[in-house]
Amino acid sequence: MGAQATWTDIEEIKHHLYIPVAGELGEQLGIAVDLRIEKDKTSQGMIHQSMFNEALLAPVYIADLSGANANVYLELGARWALRDNVTVLTCQDLAHDIKFNVSANRVIRYGRGPSEIELARQQIVAAIVEGLRGKHIDSPVRQNAAVVSVSQTELAGLRSEVARLREERGEELVAAALKADHEERIRLLNMALDSNPGNYRAHFQLGVSLRMQGDSAGALTHLQRATRLNPEDAHIWQELGVTQSQHGDLDEAIESLKQALSVDPTSAEAHSNLGGVYRRKSRSDDPAKPLDTAMLRLARDAYQESAKINARDTYPLLNVAKLDLLLAGQDADHRHKALETYRTLEDLARYTARTEGDNDPWRWFDLAEILAVNGKPGDAVEALSQGFARLEENYWGTAAQSASAPLRDFIVTAALPEDRVSSVKAILEEYESRLG
Repeated sequence: MGAQATWTDIEEIKHHLYIPVAGELGEQLGIAVDLRIEKDKTSQGMIHQSMFNEALLAPVYIADLSGANANVYLELGARWALRDNVTVLTCQDLAHDIKFNVSANRVIRYGRGPSEIELARQQIVAAIVEGLRGKHIDSPVRQNAAVVSVSQTELAGLRSEVARLREERGEELVAAALKADHEERIRLLNMALDSNPGNYRAHFQLGVSLRMQGDSAGALTHLQRATRLNPEDAHIWQELGVTQSQHGDLDEAIESLKQALSVDPTSAEAHSNLGGVYRRKSRSDDPAKPLDTAMLRLARDAYQESAKINARDTYPLLNVAKLDLLLAGQDADHRHKALETYRTLEDLARYTARTEGDNDPWRWFDLAEILAVNGKPGDAVEALSQGFARLEENYWGTAAQSASAPLRDFIVTAALPEDRVSSVKAILEEYESRLG
């Protein structure tokens, strides 16, 4: 109670003042009231932890300042810093007990006389009931402070809930982006990443969209982040490999595609993409130099693996035939077999373009190449036009560049009979007109 307290019998004060206050509160509020007095505690350990924990957790806190005990002032300061309400100040002598800045606050005085005790009980109960019902801020420290206090458990729960809501919002934005046109898709995916930077699906889809519009550098940033966030997704590694290839990083592309196949060896598309990178590596910076036949064979093997997985997919079958033509050289029999494969694939390619081409414009581009090599330039150009009609205009340049490069190999190597070269040149001109 401090050296200046006049009524120092704590048990008397407790039984005549604070226990009756607790009882009256219970009756008025219709709840059980748990009265805890710091000096009554017997649990072992540092008392400061208990003191400051109660200062944070107690719904109602009474600071008895009788005797101006310095420790009580310290505890009151902790309470005012931690809680908005309800804090009630009491003392025995207003003149001597109330020190420092506390003097600006209302304090309820009590004494030993029956009337003093009764009046103090009434005032304490009224202050507590009003404080609980009104929820006004009675802490001078927190009155104008834009802060609240919560437990670590509650804070962890709030953070977890915020993370869950951000993840849900991010997923909703990704789903909406997949149904939007290019510009809106980019905007929604960036919003998804603002909401949750760790959303690997948003990074993946944004990487795909940027790569398709020709921004391979921007796409790489998001796809590399996506592989770090989810290294067990073969599709992400595959898309990273395609983008690295488009960016000219062919060795890195091979490694990424091999990583995709290590995750999912049954990915026909990854095998085909790997074949495409080997085919690009077969070309020299010097157009006068012949194609690297070792790389062409690796490319053919990769496409052949893809065809084994999906024997009805025209894309790997077409590329196997294409590589057979490039590897045939002056061997008339091998060239004849490769051209026969093109003729055999035409009906399958027409069917695939009609049934799958609305969702996959590349089916029309495959058909256009087959028709051109089969000497049908008019039909080939029409098929190519059908493909571009189903592809967003933002992606025309990238698609034209990707599809036309292998056709130029036919022209450079003279792999085709003379009567077929003009047909291939006809669709090359169409592709070049779409490059922008």
